[in-house]
Amino acid sequence: VRRIEAGFPPVVFASNADSGRQLKADVLHNDLALTGGGATVAVIDSQVDLHPEFGDRLRRTRPGTADFHGTHVAGTVAAAGNNPDLKGIAPAAKLVTTSFRTIPEGVE
Repeated sequence: VRRIEAGFPPVVFASNADSGRQLKADVLHNDLALTGGGATVAVIDSQVDLHPEFGDRLRRTRPGTADFHGTHVAGTVAAAGNNPDLKGIAPAAKLVTTSFRTIPEGVE
């Protein structure tokens, strides 16, 4: 982290394209060549649905009911950008997902 801007992010967007512009993801991808390659990111949310943007980089660890929110969160992190408006912050990262609804008791 080079710096944290006060009040950042000032606005919340509903689309990954707008969020990516606000977060300056193009600087990560183009100027710094950072794509998440070699990284694995855990997403603990509602279950993530299979999606072409994840390809073979998605591993779901527990069954659960897939819904929009978990898939959206995973896409914000690691959508490949087959559709440029969907490109995630780390489009080459692997995803390991589990549903918070299925975490065993005693795990906090």
